[in-house]
Amino acid sequence: MRYLTSLFLLALHAAIGAAQQAPADVHGTWTAEIHAGKVNLQTRTPAPPDSNRSGDWNGDWSMGQTMPVDDLPGLPNSDTFTLANAKFDLRREAGTVSFEGSFRDGRGAGLFTFAPRAAYAAEMKSLGYNEELPIWRQYQLAIHDVGPKYIRDLKAEGYDKLTLDQIQRARTHGVTIDYIRELKGQGFKVATIEELTRTRDHGVTGEFVKTMKAEGFSGATLEEFVRLRDHGVNQQYIQEMKKAGFASASVEDMVPRAITA
Repeated sequence: MRYLTSLFLLALHAAIGAAQQAPADVHGTWTAEIHAGKVNLQTRTPAPPDSNRSGDWNGDWSMGQTMPVDDLPGLPNSDTFTLANAKFDLRREAGTVSFEGSFRDGRGAGLFTFAPRAAYAAEMKSLGYNEELPIWRQYQLAIHDVGPKYIRDLKAEGYDKLTLDQIQRARTHGVTIDYIRELKGQGFKVATIEELTRTRDHGVTGEFVKTMKAEGFSGATLEEFVRLRDHGVNQQYIQEMKKAGFASASVEDMVPRAITA
């Protein structure tokens, strides 16, 4: 009897611990601002107990995305609308985030809940991602729109066998399939996903690379384009330097001058 009682207590403690470690749902607060057909959406929710294994940080999660109004069914495409009882959804492959609150002059705030999509984990496993996907992880992936479609599109562009963290980081920093194709069109066909994440994060677009090449920097590397962009070297600046007699200036010449200009 004592042995059975001990087993029962162990099982009870394990069940309680599991319930404490695995939240039954994900919910929190949101703010939003609509401008020119786009929504800047910020969400905030308490982090689950097992989200940081070191235990050194127990703060809330804050995540933000800018997306077309059409991605949020229930919201009007207006910068100035006012609505006392707003309800709208963000529907992703990983699940649906449901929002309630109010708007005044295109700015809103309220509460949200997240409902995971049951088939998502199985779809991810079919693509080789066998890691555990608890509800809070699916919530992260839903907010950043990481799912089978994006993964398949990356693979079609030559980016296969990436970790889920690499994929989420690229997606979070705005590495879209169109962006990858833009840089490929400028000759960067073998850039790594980390390089693309860095260039996108620093504002190096396909158009920027095209413009710099037209001004004589056709042999620059992606890292050199990042340096030019970071230090404010644009087409106007280059043309001014050419008029001043620096027609054949290199990246090394341009960057120090741009710093003090």
